[in-house]
Amino acid sequence: MKRNKGITLIALIITIIIMLILVAVTLTYGTQTYENVKINRFIAQMQMIQKNIDKFCEELKLIPQEERDNKINGLVHRGLGPDNRSKLAMIIGEEEWLVGGTWDGLRGDINDFIIFNTNDMFANFGLDNLNDGDTFAINFQTREVVSLIGEKYKGKTYYTQYNPILPNGQSLIRYDYEERGLGFEISRVRNYGLNSIIEITNVSVSNATLRYQEGYGPWNIVTNHTMEGEKYEINITKSGDYRIELVDIESQDMSVSYDDFVSIRLHNSPKLTEELTPIYANKEEVDDINDGLWYNYANEYLGSQIDWAFAKTESNETYVWIPRCVWNSENVIKFVKGNTNVPTDNSNIIITTNGTNETYMLLGTFAIKSNITGVWVEVTGSNLMLNLGVEEIKNILDEGRKEIITDNS
Repeated sequence: MKRNKGITLIALIITIIIMLILVAVTLTYGTQTYENVKINRFIAQMQMIQKNIDKFCEELKLIPQEERDNKINGLVHRGLGPDNRSKLAMIIGEEEWLVGGTWDGLRGDINDFIIFNTNDMFANFGLDNLNDGDTFAINFQTREVVSLIGEKYKGKTYYTQYNPILPNGQSLIRYDYEERGLGFEISRVRNYGLNSIIEITNVSVSNATLRYQEGYGPWNIVTNHTMEGEKYEINITKSGDYRIELVDIESQDMSVSYDDFVSIRLHNSPKLTEELTPIYANKEEVDDINDGLWYNYANEYLGSQIDWAFAKTESNETYVWIPRCVWNSENVIKFVKGNTNVPTDNSNIIITTNGTNETYMLLGTFAIKSNITGVWVEVTGSNLMLNLGVEEIKNILDEGRKEIITDNS
């Protein structure tokens, strides 16, 4: 009997099924492998960008706040625009979900993000080989880096690498610091005539920037790296109103200022003769005339000046030191340097024989003797001592009261 050696229908069907299974497995594995390659490349790209942004932000810590802002604003970037804003708002909303309790979404405010395309990333940070056509949103306060294109993985699109569910994903390090309790005190102002020293104490934090400015002018740095509890001194050589500020360079945008301006009115320092003993306005004798605490002429209107330099003679006559000064018709008095007519605030003024609202004139003895830096003038009565206003000063110098002149240089 002849045996049929052909393939049976059942065997053929089984073979086809096995082949289909193998094809399906191969396709699935290939798809997953391709997806893994893409997500790994995305994560590597985002981590490379993160590393560069962290380095950039660390460098920002070393410069004053105003320079930081200028450096960030000077970066080549795109406008946020309605499309990017809408996409970023969607991403921020999507990222605010928990994964195993280790991730609670992006923290940065949408208005703090700056948009960069791949060309911008190369121009600003030297980053190349980024995904073509990708756009990135970066928050330099929180250091968050977001891709507006993202990458799909296991059915979901991810726009950041900050998720432990991703292969090699990293948790977001928080750089939106809580305020560190910034604070300091101005313990005293020491006055030495044509220079004053502002003493800063009780600085509450280390690694902060201490700075000051006259009015709203440019900032001057005292130190970029404070030490907690350390004392600092600011040497002032120009009359003006000064603002002092402590900036937390770790958070970059947190600062605390002294409650008010510190008024400094420099002037020629008093010169004593043998017959004069220095006293405070309350007639207590001065312990040390060189400690910078004997007098303080820093009052905007020169009124209620209990801190001017006083002295007495052996016969208990009381004198007040009036530094060389000029006056105008609006009752503004400016102290000047030495025996010149240059104000201690370095302003440009015109001297005339009759001061107007735009010009100044020398008063009393200063108009007669151009070579003196100040004069001791006798004062009587406690009220006068406590209220040396502009008119009183003018009257004292014009009345021809008893004077002691201590220099002829």
